[in-house]
Amino acid sequence: MVRNDELLVLIDDIYDAALDPTRWQGVLKALGEATKDSIVVFQAVTPHTADAEIQATHNMDPIYVRSYNDHYGSINPWFLSAAHMLRAGMVVSGEEVVSKAELCRTEFYDGFLKPQKSLYTLNAVLHLDPWMISNLSLVRGPAEGAYSREERDLLQAVLPHLQRALTIHSRVRGRSATVDAMLRAFDGDRTGVCVVGLDGRVLRLNDTAASILAENDGLALTKSGALCSASSETNAALASALRASDAPDCPEVIIVHRPSGAPPLGLRVMPFTSEELVGSRRAFLLLIRDSARQPRPQEAVLRDLFGLTRTEARVVALLAMDRTVAEIADELELHQSTIRSHLKRALSKTGARRQAELVHLVLRSIAALDGTE
Repeated sequence: MVRNDELLVLIDDIYDAALDPTRWQGVLKALGEATKDSIVVFQAVTPHTADAEIQATHNMDPIYVRSYNDHYGSINPWFLSAAHMLRAGMVVSGEEVVSKAELCRTEFYDGFLKPQKSLYTLNAVLHLDPWMISNLSLVRGPAEGAYSREERDLLQAVLPHLQRALTIHSRVRGRSATVDAMLRAFDGDRTGVCVVGLDGRVLRLNDTAASILAENDGLALTKSGALCSASSETNAALASALRASDAPDCPEVIIVHRPSGAPPLGLRVMPFTSEELVGSRRAFLLLIRDSARQPRPQEAVLRDLFGLTRTEARVVALLAMDRTVAEIADELELHQSTIRSHLKRALSKTGARRQAELVHLVLRSIAALDGTE
């Protein structure tokens, strides 16, 4: 019999696992130990196909996990007989749906339960909809006997907490997927993005940021995962921005000079709604712009957006990549006067008044997103 203080500890562990999935194994182990060393199984079942998959387990040999997922889950008589009566929040024993004599005549018993010396089960339905049933099962052998009323009450007591924890876990996982999608979106225009905690440590980052930091050219990560620069002034400015990004004396953009002589990096710190990003922790977005990584605007998109000819689009794309008129002329094997004529027509078609305004317009357009050109 589980004491009240042990039950409270188990419930605390369940909610801890909602935020840290690595702790679910401890929850399953605790349930198993509280019920005469039961096998504990968390599985998902697709009702219309009867396909079942064990997603986590305690005390079950991996060989049987594979055989259940590959075959025996689809012929589980406990589920096949009880599917019509299940509802979320219920606890039901195997004997309530299939008699012991009937169970022992099945392939499921001969090939799956008997080799594990198992016979009895107690099941908690965590979630049920037309597409998925989530179920927690306790399983043990004849030597331990059928599950008692006290053990059933224990499972019923933790069931609502398991349901709530799974809901929390699902929301956290959904937020994580949303953050990942946001970070990948910034990769489209070669902007590095880091999610940074108040202590300066990077919590998440996109591929572009990882590539910039790996170069260790002006900005890098310490062994503890904190951002650092070779310049003490830059480190001080970054620390100040992280402490209070909305302070009047906090620069909107932090310039990071690079030892290699490459164009400097531009950093911008933005507070972010932490509840939408990293649970309860306060965090910031750090945007990193590296002009050397500026993507070449897609010429086909420039033609469609602004009605440019093929050559005009090519000239504009090269201009947006910081090429001079002379460099563009050399690359396209045209006279500089011809390049200037193309630029003049491009200015007229886009409505830009100067070349700098034209470059700004192009880099702000969808043409600057990564393409295949």
